[in-house]
Order: sequence, then C-alpha cells, then structure tokens
Amino acid sequence: MLLAVMVLALVIPGYLIVGGATQLLNVSFGLWFTELFVFLGISWVLIQMSRRNPVPYVRLRYPGLAPLGLGLGLGTVNYFGAVIPIQALAVQWSPQFLKNLVPDVSQVFEQRSPLELVLLLGAVSVAAPLCEELCFRGVIQQGFERLGAPSRGQRRRAIFWTAVLFSAFHLDPVGFWARLELGIVFGWLYAETGSLWTGVLAHAGNNLTATALYFLVQDSNADDASTPPKQILLFAAFGAAALVGAAWLLRNFPVLKRTTLMDMGPRVREDRPVLYRLAAPWLAAGVLSLGMLFAVDSRGVRLNLSDALRHEPPTPKKETLQQKAARTALEELRRQARSGRLPVEEYVKRRDAATGQPGR
Repeated sequence: MLLAVMVLALVIPGYLIVGGATQLLNVSFGLWFTELFVFLGISWVLIQMSRRNPVPYVRLRYPGLAPLGLGLGLGTVNYFGAVIPIQALAVQWSPQFLKNLVPDVSQVFEQRSPLELVLLLGAVSVAAPLCEELCFRGVIQQGFERLGAPSRGQRRRAIFWTAVLFSAFHLDPVGFWARLELGIVFGWLYAETGSLWTGVLAHAGNNLTATALYFLVQDSNADDASTPPKQILLFAAFGAAALVGAAWLLRNFPVLKRTTLMDMGPRVREDRPVLYRLAAPWLAAGVLSLGMLFAVDSRGVRLNLSDALRHEPPTPKKETLQQKAARTALEELRRQARSGRLPVEEYVKRRDAATGQPGR
C-alpha cells in the first residue's frame, strides 16, 4: 500500500503541473510527455525503488492472444453498451454549471497538422492505455488490494476505489460516471485474467472507438442530450449482455484466466537502489524531448502559448454565420503564422484587433 500512496503523492502534482504545462506548449507532445514521464516514469522508478522488478510486479508479461482479444473486444463493445448510455444520462441530468466546467474535447483535434494528429491518435490509443493502466491497475489497485486480508470483498473494494481515482483524474464532472464504469471494467479484467494487457487492450479499444466515432460524426449537429431513451435502453441492454458474456468466458475458458494470484515479482537487488540513478535516465529523456520540441517547432510553441494566454471563450455549438466567418478568418491567419508566411507578432496583433481580447 505504501508504494501506491507514494505513486499517488507524486503523480497528482505531476499530472496537474507538468502535464498542464507541457500541453500548453503543444497538446500532442504534452499528452505523450504526461503519459510517459508522469504515469509510467514515476510508477516505474518507485517500483524499482521498492526493489521489485516492474514487469512481473504489474503483470506485464505477454498473456497470449485469447486474453488480448477478450480485452480489445470488451473495450469496444462496452463503449456502445455502457459508456454511451451512461454519458447520455449524465448530460441530461447534470446541472448547467457542471457542463460549463467541462472543456470541449473536440477542440483538441482542431487546427492540428497531420503529424500532430498522428501523435494525438498515438497518445490516445497507445500511450494512455499502457501508461495509465500500469499506474492505476498495476500499482494503485494492487496497493488497495493489499490493504486488508485477501478476500473477494477486498478485491472488489480495490477495483472500485481505484476506478474512482481513475475517473477523478480526468477532471470531468459530467463524464465521471462513465469513466467510473470504465475503471471498474479495466480493474475487473486485470484481477480476473492476471494480466495488465487485457485492461490495456480494453482501454485502447474504448479510446479508439470514441475517437473513430468523433471523426465520423464531427460534422453532425447531434447533441448527446438528444439521444432517445429507447436507444439508451437498447445500448444498456447490449452492454449488460456483453459483460455477462465476458464473465461466462472467463469462468469457462481457463486460457483466458492465467492467474488471479498477486505476483510480487523477484527482488531486483538486496540493497536499496539509489533514487537519482534510477530517475536520471527519465529526467534526461524528458529534458531532451523538451529541447527537441523547441528546436523543431519553436514557432508552434509561441503560437500555442499566445493563444493559451488569450483566454478565448469556447466555440458555441450553434454558431451564427458571422461567428463562423470570424472563426474561419482567424484560423486562416493562424495557419499562415504556423507555416511562416506571417510573423507571429503580426498574427497576434491582427488576432487581438479582430477579437478585442488582447492576450496577457
């Protein structure tokens, strides 16, 4: 449990401070940086500091194709059968002030170069599932499970409270309940199959499905709150059937359930490792990646910081023709500045004159 507490104590400020700062510089870069150096790096170093081998400790060994297929399939199906109906109900029942607190995630994909979009998709489908599952399920859930005597009830409590933390980390009050359900599914897969990879694939399946649907319907004016009640019930029934089916598979096919025993993993060494020696490679890689960002895309960093300090209100879902024309003109100005056809200073000057909202 001490290891889980230490990871939480460092991941929380790292996520808020380091993650927030790097995503201001560049969202695509910042997402990768946060996942690799906050969720994965901190967890990995602290596991080693406890004189354990991270790979067997978090159960990261290859489980076989069958558990991987189960995880990927359940993550995809669960998105339709649970995440969509839970999120639709949350949008309908949440007070407006909570909805106003939630940023428009779709804006993450706007005004991105092809390379940035590729990096974003990689962060969503690869980095986030692996790094977050290792941190939350591999370390924190194990810590909660060890807090009491081994029992089925203790394991269930560990799954639930880890899911609560996982959902809270996303800082989305409206999406809290949908992500809580996701965390429970990921934790259940981890506990039942004895492998981190099943939860990683389920996480990836969920994120890929959500991203694919966004690109398919991004031109649609449909709102989450407009989902018909009958459709919500149909999706929910579909999701419940999928979870029951997954439970049946785990009970009847041993190949899907490698082990439910906790694998502490072999000790790395008898003497306690030195922290700076373990952390130095991670710190060096982080500094080097930041240097590469500034060397490769200093213009983009300047633009991102300038726009972030401007505090522009979010784009309304239903724009007037005048608002849409103004936004399109600003986007064109930004593209010119990003490509070097317009100086950044000139872009800032024209942007502020057009909006009447000077940056700070």
